Amino acid sequence: MAQQVAKDMLLGIYKIRGTKNFNIIMIINFKSLATRQGLTYILLAGCIQLFSTSCSKNESKEQNILPENMEALSVSVLGITEGQEIDLAKKASATKSTSAKANEIKEYNGFDAITSIAEDVSSNTKIIQAEANGTTGKGSIKALAMVPGVKYRLMLYSLNNGVETFWRSKEMRSGSTQDTISIVKGGTYKYYAYSYNSSTTMPDATDRTTPTISTGENEDFLYASGTLNTATIGNNTLGLTFARKTIRLSVEFDARGMFTDEIQGITMTVTKGTEPVLQKGVFDVKQGKLVDNSTEYYNPTFTIADFVNVEEGFNDRKVVFLYTVVAGVETFDANLQSFKIKLHDNTSLSHDFPAANSKFTFNIPTDNRALGFKYKAKVDLIESPVIVNSPGVASTKWARGNLHYLGASARSNYRFRTQNHGKFNSWNNDYFR
Repeated sequence: MAQQVAKDMLLGIYKIRGTKNFNIIMIINFKSLATRQGLTYILLAGCIQLFSTSCSKNESKEQNILPENMEALSVSVLGITEGQEIDLAKKASATKSTSAKANEIKEYNGFDAITSIAEDVSSNTKIIQAEANGTTGKGSIKALAMVPGVKYRLMLYSLNNGVETFWRSKEMRSGSTQDTISIVKGGTYKYYAYSYNSSTTMPDATDRTTPTISTGENEDFLYASGTLNTATIGNNTLGLTFARKTIRLSVEFDARGMFTDEIQGITMTVTKGTEPVLQKGVFDVKQGKLVDNSTEYYNPTFTIADFVNVEEGFNDRKVVFLYTVVAGVETFDANLQSFKIKLHDNTSLSHDFPAANSKFTFNIPTDNRALGFKYKAKVDLIESPVIVNSPGVASTKWARGNLHYLGASARSNYRFRTQNHGKFNSWNNDYFR
């Protein structure tokens, strides 16, 4: 006769700790112990369950790498190339000069203007050694210093026998002395970096094999790439030299000829005739070029909020920067839709100009239409005269107000009055001829 002995369940849990991201839990369940006719049967039910916590791609790569073989690579930005290689030996004897091509004074609705365009040659450039060249001299490049705080993204791929394997992606800031990224000493890496040349957060490329990124709408898209051979002894550093992958067009309005101290309002579009001229696209990070058939036009309206002062502390000159990712721009139109200035005689008075249909056309020289070049288009606004027509007499142009003297310390020594009566009239400082 079978005799059943019931016993309490014995549950043993043993936790075996491996790496910091891997745990093994063994559960053994001794469920039943029974005796029948002198024979003892042991029924064993066991289950082993493995739990693995999620681990990052970076950590999984490192679990077999000894800590002493890892190092923090220091990264910095050397500058932004101006698009041309230079020979230092010839630099002293040959300097490229670019002059503005000025047009005649033209009449517009409420004001006159002179337009001009010139290559925008930056004055705060420096000479840096080309990364692929071990000596200065020929092969060195002229670079524009990047302002501190500009965000960029760095992507690293380990390189073994010509095969690239994704290693790291990290957002960094120019001017930071704390920017580092982990590497294996003695390893070889391909690096790719891109930026909008601003404080805008740089998105990460989701596809690690064929990474692509949008150039953004009206963004100054910058790019750098190369190969990094790291040493096993000593500190490893990486200096990035970005190249501009756009053409930059700036449009400046100078209202000093309107005898004002402040431009208060601007509304403007940029076209080529009736068609848009600015383009954006999708950039292939590894190939260093736009993805085929990825470009598209955009046509924003720029307002006073998009303009910045040309001279710090003065509001009478405003400039806006435009970016297009396709080379070969021949001409473009700055279409001024509205314009407003403050009258200098009275801080509470402003003047709106009916600037509709005021189109300023600019032609870019044929030899410099490649990516990386910058052009500055300028509109010098001038106070228009009052034209008096009399029968049988040639038209006479009169100034709108008396010319008066503000003093030697003023930004403009002489101004025209906005009104010629009352407190605005001064016999001592006004000139009537």
